[in-house]
Amino acid sequence: MKKLFLFIVMLFGVLSVQSLADAMCGSNGEYNPNDGKCWPVQQSQKKVDLYGAIALDSQPLDATSVRVYSWVNERTLEGAKYGALKGCGVETCKIAAKFKNECAAVAVNEDFIGKKDGDSGVYSDTGKNFSQAEKNALNYCEKESGKTCIIVRSACTG
Repeated sequence: MKKLFLFIVMLFGVLSVQSLADAMCGSNGEYNPNDGKCWPVQQSQKKVDLYGAIALDSQPLDATSVRVYSWVNERTLEGAKYGALKGCGVETCKIAAKFKNECAAVAVNEDFIGKKDGDSGVYSDTGKNFSQAEKNALNYCEKESGKTCIIVRSACTG
């Protein structure tokens, strides 16, 4: 029992000396017992911005031939747009949504199918997660078009 008590006292003594040394180093320093010096604490790296884009075929022949592709976690917006367009795979693909450090969703209504102007019936919006982005895109599409809409793609960075 004496050995256990002695061990606990020594352990608390070591921990309190380490805590006291760290306190003397300040909030940006940490005591190194190997050399007896204060060293700066590594600052966490700055959060890197991540970009995403969703490309959509602007001239699908019917509902079964709609091509849509998302590209996320790029370091630049241009990289995200390039990846989405390349993945979409046809010349008639256009960027339907672009976003940074969040989620996006693309909704379409029945005016979209068979149109040749490429923009009619396509709506996108963003949110902090898939659910919010999809809800926002559907609400925006239905409010602006006055028609029933469906989500064709959603994506998130991170």
